Amino acid sequence: MKAEYVNPFYIATKEVFRLMLNLETQRGDLRVIKDMVPSNDASVLIGVTGDLKGSILFSFSTDMTLEMVKIMSG
Repeated sequence: MKAEYVNPFYIATKEVFRLMLNLETQRGDLRVIKDMVPSNDASVLIGVTGDLKGSILFSFSTDMTLEMVKIMSG
């Protein structure tokens, strides 16, 4: 996995979490997976087309998801 492909998604996600949720993030384990099976309870799948083709999967635990909803709903 090339950093030049992954970093823009990480940076954008980090910025969204900072602006929308007032949360600072830390990069965890990144990995390439063949089967897009979410490993947690809530997931966001983003399709990528153009020079690169594929999918990006963000997966969150239930606790994290509920905390994000709580923050966003005031």
